[in-house]
Amino acid sequence: MTPLARRTVPALALALLLAPFELHAQNAQNAELLASVRKASDATWMRVGQMLMSGQLTGLASLWTPDGLLISGGSPTISGSANIEQNVRRQATTVKFLGYSHLTNTMEASGDLAVETGSQTATVSINGNKPVTSTSRFVVVYRRVNGAWLTRLNVESPSPAPAIPTAPPNAPRQTPSAPRSPA
Repeated sequence: MTPLARRTVPALALALLLAPFELHAQNAQNAELLASVRKASDATWMRVGQMLMSGQLTGLASLWTPDGLLISGGSPTISGSANIEQNVRRQATTVKFLGYSHLTNTMEASGDLAVETGSQTATVSINGNKPVTSTSRFVVVYRRVNGAWLTRLNVESPSPAPAIPTAPPNAPRQTPSAPRSPA
């Protein structure tokens, strides 16, 4: 065995032995990171729900990064945490929240960024009219700023109508028969 091989083989063996421990440490760090994002997300959704239901919106901007973006349905994009709070306050003058809930479908995190997807359902009365319930999908990007997870981007879109049932791909198909022309 060459001198290089005598040094390389033990080093390679040691690296292979330690690889599972390094992977376990990375998985533990990722789990810890994800747990901190989930905790912050749950607290944010709880606070937003309480604010919407009570109509007391003071402090909404503190949940966003200063350069936050809100993209909702057919509305113009709103940028900046102060503008987002101002816009929600303006809407609250005509919209009364009677019910609000959210469901997280996925959550991923890496470094100082995290992404959450899910749906939210709100029951509202607009200008005192009959309550209406709607569900929308969302993608939220969180950014960690000075240890706190804040909303950087919230994209909401109405949930699609339920799919129209279609025949399974292998189901026999009926095709209208064309009249035969006389031969």
